[in-house]
Amino acid sequence: TVAADSIVPAPLFPAWPQPDSAGFWHGTWSWDREARGRFHGTSLLDLLRVVPRLTLTRGGGYGMPVGVAPWGLGGGRLRFFYDGWEVDPLASASLDLQEISLVELEGVRVERRLNEVRVELFPFRLPDRRPYSQIELGTGDPNTRLLRGLFGAAVGARQTVTLAFDIADTEGFRRQQPFAVTNGFVRWGYRFNPRAGVQVEYRTTEVAREDTAFTEEADRQALWVRGRWLPTPALALEAMGGRNWRVPSERDRFQDRQSAYQGALRALLGGRAGWLEGIARVRQEAEGAFAVPTS
Repeated sequence: TVAADSIVPAPLFPAWPQPDSAGFWHGTWSWDREARGRFHGTSLLDLLRVVPRLTLTRGGGYGMPVGVAPWGLGGGRLRFFYDGWEVDPLASASLDLQEISLVELEGVRVERRLNEVRVELFPFRLPDRRPYSQIELGTGDPNTRLLRGLFGAAVGARQTVTLAFDIADTEGFRRQQPFAVTNGFVRWGYRFNPRAGVQVEYRTTEVAREDTAFTEEADRQALWVRGRWLPTPALALEAMGGRNWRVPSERDRFQDRQSAYQGALRALLGGRAGWLEGIARVRQEAEGAFAVPTS
């Protein structure tokens, strides 16, 4: 074996600073990769079931659409972010969380604020420079199959690449409600120095739900690029931009292609005494798409 102190660190894209989830930060729940590894759910929906004051509504068995709303707040007050990039529902009023995979997440953080609940999803980070791979598979009833894979590696002295997939399909209640979801991810990062870098990410989610009142067959995709700079330990700056879009098949209940563009600038100033974070986000969505209003 190789001594731990002789392993070269991976050239990771700088991580956005996060406030401590303990002490003054009431109403915050977080899971790192170790804690999430002890969790046996198949999607983000199963993880958020344990968060108090989130109401889940499902129109049937596994695979049927699920609505999630924070207790005591109005519509649009539950928001999801991939490391700062906001995820738009596009074809529905809220995201179906059973379509969001856990396989490549480094951590999950849920914050209940005065006017909303924010769910932040943090991407996988290489523990060191050695290539990392992970495979999970499972089977069950009714004729259910699960297959997940994750691979990450450093490329040269400044780059990292992460690939992942997650496949789940079932025949549903009484084997009469077929449902399948396939997630795929590609992420490339380039680090100029330990405090600055750029990152490009592409995601795709294919959903097939048949023979129900909620028939859906579409491919949801997202592509974004970001640049991040941490000039000091107490200051962080970031710019990002990209697009979410949805391509339906002939059997989907929404036949129009839907898309939403997004651009954002954010800054954070923090220390032991407190944190101050601001973000300016602009959007342009196609007609008929559901996107969170510009903030």
